[in-house]
Amino acid sequence: MLGLEVILCLKQTKSVRQPGVLPCAFPGAMATIAPESSVHLELSTLGDHPVQSTVLCAISRFGLRSIFDLLLTYLDYRRVLRQAQASNTPGLLRAAFLIENLTTCYSVSFWDSRHSIALFGTRVPKHIDAARKVLGRLSIARGRGPELWSTKWQLVSVSSNLNWEDWDLRSLILSMDR
Repeated sequence: MLGLEVILCLKQTKSVRQPGVLPCAFPGAMATIAPESSVHLELSTLGDHPVQSTVLCAISRFGLRSIFDLLLTYLDYRRVLRQAQASNTPGLLRAAFLIENLTTCYSVSFWDSRHSIALFGTRVPKHIDAARKVLGRLSIARGRGPELWSTKWQLVSVSSNLNWEDWDLRSLILSMDR
């Protein structure tokens, strides 16, 4: 599954917010343990733990023309991430750049809400610059157009293993009941 270090079950988001959702430890993020689940507060049991959450995962896939285009796209990704961190963009929980092969990569980012994704677009102009640049690097299939897609998914379930370097997703999930 894209080489992610966190095992997450995601479903495509809907614009309707679930009733009974409580605030989390991350500003703007909302989540609760799903009422039908048997989640232990420590999330220590193996298996799937359903949750209701506003946490989103945005995934963009780029099919590029060459390995050189992959390198340039990675450098643009780093510039965007640096500007997002420098501007203290609220709601960006974590981001990763993943490589499928020598000409295909993914940008994966986790957000506390849809609103934060929209705010990112206004606070990080390097993202607009990177998007414009990558258009010229895309592989284009006759009759299908450029090899580019993007989706947003909502967190609906987690495993008990929520380790990802310095990102504490476990605290976000455990703070749901407080």
